[in-house]
Amino acid sequence: MIVTNKTDQDLLKVWIRGANGKRSWYYQNIKPGISVGLTFNVREHFNMPDGDVTITAFTSATDSLQLKTGYFTDYKYQGPPSSTYFVYDDRIEIQ
Repeated sequence: MIVTNKTDQDLLKVWIRGANGKRSWYYQNIKPGISVGLTFNVREHFNMPDGDVTITAFTSATDSLQLKTGYFTDYKYQGPPSSTYFVYDDRIEIQ
């Protein structure tokens, strides 16, 4: 999974949350045009057969964008085949 800042300002934080919040990854102060990447294994990192994966991008201290990227069942990820997400000022898009 790759998340790229497509805004013209720093993203304060990107929070990738899996397994209904059981496991989380944080990236802070992501500059415009910069990407952060994450590879996870459903069985190893979440240790539960069913759940979802969500990206939340904080554009300021009071504003955020959120996208549920997909879910997993029977330890298999069921999200879209693309694993690149662009964060814009008003949305997160799958590329």
